[in-house]
Amino acid sequence: AIRCMEASQTAFAPIIEVSCVTGQNMDNLRAFVRLLTTTKTETAISHSEEKHSDEEGGAAGDEPPSARRGGASEADPVITPLEGVAQANASGAADAAEVVPLKISLDDTYTPPGVGIVIGGTINKGHVHVGQKLFVGPTKLGEWFPVAVRSIHRQCVPSRNAYTGQHATFAIKSLTKTALKRDNFRKGMVAVDEHSLAEAQRFTVREFEADIKVLHHSTTIDRGYSPFIHLAGIRQSARIVEIRSAAGEEVVARTGSQVFVRFRFLHQPEFVEVGRPMIFREGNAKGCGRITRIFDESGDAVASEADAGNAW
Repeated sequence: AIRCMEASQTAFAPIIEVSCVTGQNMDNLRAFVRLLTTTKTETAISHSEEKHSDEEGGAAGDEPPSARRGGASEADPVITPLEGVAQANASGAADAAEVVPLKISLDDTYTPPGVGIVIGGTINKGHVHVGQKLFVGPTKLGEWFPVAVRSIHRQCVPSRNAYTGQHATFAIKSLTKTALKRDNFRKGMVAVDEHSLAEAQRFTVREFEADIKVLHHSTTIDRGYSPFIHLAGIRQSARIVEIRSAAGEEVVARTGSQVFVRFRFLHQPEFVEVGRPMIFREGNAKGCGRITRIFDESGDAVASEADAGNAW
Protein backbone atom coordinates (compact mmCIF):
# COMPACT_ATOMS: atom_id res chain seq x y z
CA ALA A 1 0.00 0.00 0.00
CA ILE A 2 2.81 2.42 0.91
CA ARG A 3 4.72 1.61 -2.28
CA CYS A 4 1.58 2.35 -4.31
CA MET A 5 1.26 5.77 -2.67
CA GLU A 6 4.93 6.55 -3.19
CA ALA A 7 4.49 5.76 -6.87
CA SER A 8 1.44 8.09 -7.03
CA GLN A 9 -0.79 5.18 -8.14
CA THR A 10 -3.96 6.61 -6.63
CA ALA A 11 -6.22 4.14 -8.47
CA PHE A 12 -5.54 1.43 -5.86
CA ALA A 13 -7.55 0.96 -2.65
CA PRO A 14 -5.33 -0.93 -0.19
CA ILE A 15 -6.69 -3.35 2.41
CA ILE A 16 -4.73 -3.53 5.67
CA GLU A 17 -5.70 -6.27 8.11
CA VAL A 18 -5.25 -5.09 11.70
CA SER A 19 -5.97 -6.46 15.16
CA CYS A 20 -7.10 -4.23 18.02
CA VAL A 21 -6.24 -7.05 20.45
CA THR A 22 -2.67 -7.90 19.44
CA GLY A 23 -1.85 -4.64 17.64
CA GLN A 24 -0.83 -6.52 14.49
CA ASN A 25 -0.17 -4.21 11.50
CA MET A 26 -1.16 -1.10 13.46
CA ASP A 27 2.24 0.42 12.68
CA ASN A 28 1.61 -0.14 8.96
CA LEU A 29 -1.82 1.50 9.21
CA ARG A 30 -0.39 4.54 11.00
CA ALA A 31 2.39 4.83 8.41
CA PHE A 32 -0.16 4.68 5.60
CA VAL A 33 -2.37 7.36 7.18
CA ARG A 34 0.66 9.63 7.70
CA LEU A 35 1.60 9.09 4.08
CA LEU A 36 -1.87 10.19 2.95
CA THR A 37 -1.57 13.41 4.94
CA THR A 38 1.97 14.04 3.70
CA THR A 39 0.99 13.45 0.07
CA LYS A 40 -1.82 15.98 0.29
CA THR A 41 0.40 18.54 2.06
CA GLU A 42 3.20 18.15 -0.46
CA THR A 43 0.69 18.60 -3.29
CA ALA A 44 -0.55 21.86 -1.77
CA ILE A 45 3.03 23.08 -1.22
CA SER A 46 4.04 22.27 -4.79
CA HIS A 47 1.04 24.20 -6.15
CA SER A 48 1.92 27.18 -3.94
CA GLU A 49 5.56 27.18 -5.03
CA GLU A 50 4.59 26.86 -8.69
CA LYS A 51 2.13 29.75 -8.44
CA HIS A 52 4.75 31.91 -6.70
CA SER A 53 7.35 31.15 -9.36
CA ASP A 54 4.88 32.00 -12.15
CA GLU A 55 4.16 35.36 -10.59
CA GLU A 56 7.84 36.24 -10.30
CA GLY A 57 8.51 35.13 -13.88
CA GLY A 58 12.11 33.98 -13.47
CA ALA A 59 14.22 32.04 -15.89
CA ALA A 60 11.55 29.45 -16.18
CA GLY A 61 8.89 32.03 -17.00
CA ASP A 62 8.95 31.20 -20.73
CA GLU A 63 8.55 27.50 -20.01
CA PRO A 64 4.93 26.33 -19.99
CA PRO A 65 3.69 24.95 -16.65
CA SER A 66 2.69 21.69 -18.32
CA ALA A 67 6.35 20.97 -19.11
CA ARG A 68 7.36 21.51 -15.46
CA ARG A 69 4.68 19.01 -14.34
CA GLY A 70 5.70 16.21 -16.64
CA GLY A 71 3.36 16.96 -19.55
CA ALA A 72 0.06 17.42 -17.67
CA SER A 73 -2.08 20.28 -18.94
CA GLU A 74 -2.47 23.43 -16.84
CA ALA A 75 -6.14 22.58 -16.21
CA ASP A 76 -5.38 19.09 -14.83
CA PRO A 77 -5.29 19.20 -11.01
CA VAL A 78 -3.46 16.67 -8.87
CA ILE A 79 -6.19 14.68 -7.13
CA THR A 80 -5.53 12.84 -3.88
CA PRO A 81 -7.35 9.55 -3.09
CA LEU A 82 -9.77 11.24 -0.68
CA GLU A 83 -10.58 13.99 -3.18
CA GLY A 84 -11.20 11.34 -5.84
CA VAL A 85 -13.73 9.57 -3.66
CA ALA A 86 -15.52 12.85 -2.96
CA GLN A 87 -15.70 13.66 -6.67
CA ALA A 88 -17.05 10.16 -7.45
CA ASN A 89 -19.77 10.55 -4.83
CA ALA A 90 -20.74 13.96 -6.20
CA SER A 91 -20.96 12.56 -9.72
CA GLY A 92 -23.06 9.63 -8.51
CA ALA A 93 -25.43 11.99 -6.71
CA ALA A 94 -26.01 13.97 -9.90
CA ASP A 95 -26.81 10.80 -11.88
CA ALA A 96 -29.00 9.31 -9.15
CA ALA A 97 -31.06 12.50 -8.90
CA GLU A 98 -32.61 11.65 -12.28
CA VAL A 99 -33.79 8.19 -11.18
CA VAL A 100 -37.55 7.93 -10.52
CA PRO A 101 -39.62 6.59 -8.91
CA LEU A 102 -38.27 6.13 -5.39
CA LYS A 103 -39.10 2.98 -3.40
CA ILE A 104 -37.57 1.83 -0.11
CA SER A 105 -38.55 -1.53 1.37
CA LEU A 106 -38.53 -1.20 5.16
CA ASP A 107 -37.32 -4.13 7.24
CA ASP A 108 -36.65 -2.79 10.75
CA THR A 109 -37.30 0.05 13.19
CA TYR A 110 -35.05 1.41 15.95
CA THR A 111 -35.41 3.95 18.75
CA PRO A 112 -31.90 5.11 19.78
CA PRO A 113 -31.92 7.31 22.92
CA GLY A 114 -32.05 10.99 22.01
CA VAL A 115 -32.59 10.33 18.31
CA GLY A 116 -36.20 9.26 17.95
CA ILE A 117 -37.55 6.90 15.30
CA VAL A 118 -35.02 5.33 12.93
CA ILE A 119 -36.19 3.11 10.07
CA GLY A 120 -33.97 0.75 8.10
CA GLY A 121 -34.48 -0.61 4.63
CA THR A 122 -33.17 -1.33 1.16
CA ILE A 123 -33.50 1.23 -1.62
CA ASN A 124 -35.02 -0.71 -4.50
CA LYS A 125 -35.21 2.28 -6.83
CA GLY A 126 -34.29 5.95 -6.67
CA HIS A 127 -32.10 8.21 -4.57
CA VAL A 128 -32.60 9.58 -1.04
CA HIS A 129 -30.97 12.67 0.49
CA VAL A 130 -31.07 14.37 3.87
CA GLY A 131 -34.06 16.68 4.22
CA GLN A 132 -36.16 14.83 1.64
CA LYS A 133 -39.90 14.37 2.18
CA LEU A 134 -41.08 10.75 2.10
CA PHE A 135 -44.41 8.98 2.46
CA VAL A 136 -44.48 5.75 4.46
CA GLY A 137 -47.23 3.13 4.24
CA PRO A 138 -49.54 1.47 3.99
CA THR A 139 -50.88 1.63 7.54
CA LYS A 140 -53.50 -0.79 8.88
CA LEU A 141 -56.11 1.49 7.28
CA GLY A 142 -54.27 1.62 3.96
CA GLU A 143 -53.08 5.20 4.46
CA TRP A 144 -49.69 6.85 3.82
CA PHE A 145 -48.20 9.44 6.18
CA PRO A 146 -45.47 12.04 5.45
CA VAL A 147 -42.08 12.14 7.16
CA ALA A 148 -38.84 14.05 6.65
CA VAL A 149 -35.37 12.49 6.56
CA ARG A 150 -33.24 14.04 9.32
CA SER A 151 -30.09 11.98 8.77
CA ILE A 152 -28.83 8.91 6.89
CA HIS A 153 -26.39 6.20 7.95
CA ARG A 154 -24.89 3.62 5.63
CA GLN A 155 -22.79 0.85 7.21
CA CYS A 156 -22.82 2.81 10.48
CA VAL A 157 -21.29 5.86 8.76
CA PRO A 158 -23.17 9.19 8.39
CA SER A 159 -23.99 10.07 4.79
CA ARG A 160 -25.84 12.81 2.94
CA ASN A 161 -27.22 10.46 0.24
CA ALA A 162 -28.20 6.84 -0.36
CA TYR A 163 -28.66 5.17 -3.73
CA THR A 164 -30.32 2.22 -5.46
CA GLY A 165 -29.28 -1.17 -4.07
CA GLN A 166 -27.91 0.18 -0.79
CA HIS A 167 -29.22 -0.66 2.67
CA ALA A 168 -29.42 2.36 4.95
CA THR A 169 -31.04 3.64 8.11
CA PHE A 170 -32.97 6.91 8.20
CA ALA A 171 -33.68 9.09 11.23
CA ILE A 172 -37.07 10.61 10.49
CA LYS A 173 -39.51 13.11 11.95
CA SER A 174 -43.25 13.47 11.46
CA LEU A 175 -44.62 16.22 9.24
CA THR A 176 -48.02 16.04 10.91
CA LYS A 177 -49.23 16.75 14.44
CA THR A 178 -49.29 13.01 15.19
CA ALA A 179 -46.11 11.82 16.92
CA LEU A 180 -44.33 8.83 15.43
CA LYS A 181 -44.27 5.60 17.41
CA ARG A 182 -42.45 2.36 16.81
CA ASP A 183 -45.81 0.59 16.50
CA ASN A 184 -46.56 2.69 13.40
CA PHE A 185 -44.00 0.68 11.42
CA ARG A 186 -43.81 -2.97 10.42
CA LYS A 187 -42.11 -5.20 7.88
CA GLY A 188 -43.69 -5.00 4.45
CA MET A 189 -44.15 -1.23 4.54
CA VAL A 190 -42.43 0.93 1.93
CA ALA A 191 -41.35 4.55 1.65
CA VAL A 192 -41.81 6.58 -1.54
CA ASP A 193 -41.37 10.19 -2.59
CA GLU A 194 -44.23 12.56 -3.40
CA HIS A 195 -43.89 11.90 -7.15
CA SER A 196 -44.53 8.17 -6.58
CA LEU A 197 -47.28 8.49 -3.97
CA ALA A 198 -50.25 8.21 -6.36
CA GLU A 199 -48.82 5.06 -7.93
CA ALA A 200 -48.05 3.57 -4.51
CA GLN A 201 -51.63 4.17 -3.38
CA ARG A 202 -52.87 2.37 -6.49
CA PHE A 203 -50.78 -0.67 -5.55
CA THR A 204 -52.12 -0.71 -1.97
CA VAL A 205 -54.64 -3.57 -2.12
CA ARG A 206 -56.25 -6.39 -0.15
CA GLU A 207 -56.85 -8.84 -3.01
CA PHE A 208 -54.42 -10.27 -5.52
CA GLU A 209 -54.16 -13.20 -7.91
CA ALA A 210 -51.16 -15.49 -8.17
CA ASP A 211 -50.11 -18.28 -10.50
CA ILE A 212 -49.08 -20.92 -7.95
CA LYS A 213 -47.67 -24.41 -7.82
CA VAL A 214 -48.83 -26.55 -4.88
CA LEU A 215 -45.70 -28.30 -3.63
CA HIS A 216 -47.36 -30.32 -0.90
CA HIS A 217 -50.78 -30.69 0.71
CA SER A 218 -52.20 -33.78 2.41
CA THR A 219 -55.71 -33.34 0.92
CA THR A 220 -57.21 -30.67 -1.36
CA ILE A 221 -57.25 -26.86 -1.28
CA ASP A 222 -60.55 -25.08 -1.86
CA ARG A 223 -62.11 -21.65 -1.32
CA GLY A 224 -61.96 -20.47 2.30
CA TYR A 225 -58.54 -21.97 2.94
CA SER A 226 -56.30 -19.43 4.76
CA PRO A 227 -52.54 -20.01 4.46
CA PHE A 228 -49.77 -17.67 5.61
CA ILE A 229 -48.31 -15.50 2.82
CA HIS A 230 -44.65 -14.52 2.42
CA LEU A 231 -44.39 -11.78 -0.21
CA ALA A 232 -41.22 -9.63 -0.18
CA GLY A 233 -41.32 -8.22 3.37
CA ILE A 234 -45.03 -8.97 3.82
CA ARG A 235 -46.00 -11.57 6.42
CA GLN A 236 -49.79 -11.98 6.67
CA SER A 237 -52.53 -14.61 6.46
CA ALA A 238 -54.81 -14.50 3.42
CA ARG A 239 -58.03 -16.30 2.54
CA ILE A 240 -58.52 -18.01 -0.83
CA VAL A 241 -61.60 -16.58 -2.56
CA GLU A 242 -61.21 -18.25 -5.96
CA ILE A 243 -59.27 -21.08 -7.62
CA ARG A 244 -59.34 -21.56 -11.37
CA SER A 245 -57.41 -23.43 -14.01
CA ALA A 246 -55.61 -21.91 -16.98
CA ALA A 247 -58.82 -22.44 -18.96
CA GLY A 248 -60.78 -20.36 -16.44
CA GLU A 249 -62.70 -23.24 -14.84
CA GLU A 250 -63.43 -23.43 -11.09
CA VAL A 251 -61.25 -26.23 -9.65
CA VAL A 252 -59.74 -27.47 -6.42
CA ALA A 253 -55.97 -27.72 -5.94
CA ARG A 254 -53.90 -30.59 -4.64
CA THR A 255 -50.22 -31.57 -4.58
CA GLY A 256 -48.66 -30.83 -7.97
CA SER A 257 -51.48 -28.56 -9.19
CA GLN A 258 -50.64 -25.44 -11.22
CA VAL A 259 -53.57 -23.04 -10.76
CA PHE A 260 -54.52 -19.37 -10.54
CA VAL A 261 -55.54 -18.46 -6.98
CA ARG A 262 -57.15 -15.24 -5.79
CA PHE A 263 -56.21 -14.29 -2.22
CA ARG A 264 -57.57 -11.66 0.18
CA PHE A 265 -55.50 -10.42 3.12
CA LEU A 266 -57.26 -11.00 6.45
CA HIS A 267 -55.94 -8.07 8.48
CA GLN A 268 -54.85 -5.02 6.47
CA PRO A 269 -54.04 -3.91 2.92
CA GLU A 270 -50.48 -4.25 1.65
CA PHE A 271 -48.27 -2.80 -1.07
CA VAL A 272 -48.26 -5.52 -3.74
CA GLU A 273 -46.37 -5.47 -7.04
CA VAL A 274 -47.28 -7.58 -10.06
CA GLY A 275 -44.63 -10.14 -10.97
CA ARG A 276 -43.30 -10.57 -7.42
CA PRO A 277 -42.55 -14.13 -6.27
CA MET A 278 -44.48 -15.40 -3.26
CA ILE A 279 -44.66 -18.40 -0.94
CA PHE A 280 -47.63 -19.69 1.03
CA ARG A 281 -47.55 -22.20 3.87
CA GLU A 282 -49.78 -23.70 6.52
CA GLY A 283 -48.49 -26.57 8.67
CA ASN A 284 -46.84 -29.05 6.29
CA ALA A 285 -48.63 -27.58 3.28
CA LYS A 286 -46.63 -25.26 1.07
CA GLY A 287 -46.57 -23.75 -2.37
CA CYS A 288 -44.96 -20.99 -4.44
CA GLY A 289 -45.76 -18.75 -7.37
CA ARG A 290 -45.82 -15.17 -8.66
CA ILE A 291 -48.31 -12.31 -8.57
CA THR A 292 -50.29 -11.95 -11.82
CA ARG A 293 -53.00 -9.38 -10.95
CA ILE A 294 -54.07 -7.07 -8.13
CA PHE A 295 -57.60 -5.82 -7.40
CA ASP A 296 -59.18 -2.80 -5.70
CA GLU A 297 -62.04 -2.96 -3.18
CA SER A 298 -64.64 -2.98 -5.94
CA GLY A 299 -63.10 -6.12 -7.44
CA ASP A 300 -61.70 -4.47 -10.55
CA ALA A 301 -58.19 -5.35 -11.68
CA VAL A 302 -55.78 -2.50 -10.89
CA ALA A 303 -52.73 -3.97 -12.62
CA SER A 304 -51.75 -7.18 -14.41
CA GLU A 305 -48.70 -8.75 -15.98
CA ALA A 306 -49.54 -7.04 -19.27
CA ASP A 307 -48.81 -3.56 -17.87
CA ALA A 308 -46.33 -4.53 -15.10
CA GLY A 309 -43.45 -3.09 -17.11
CA ASN A 310 -45.03 0.38 -17.00
CA ALA A 311 -45.40 0.39 -13.20
CA TRP A 312 -42.48 0.11 -10.81
